[in-house]
Amino acid sequence: AEVILPCAPPPEPKYQLRRTGSAPF
Repeated sequence: AEVILPCAPPPEPKYQLRRTGSAPF
């Protein structure tokens, strides 16, 4: 959980922005 916590926050915001940005997924 020590390596997942610091690696989880960055990818989450990037995926949400892409969802409403242009990617359908």
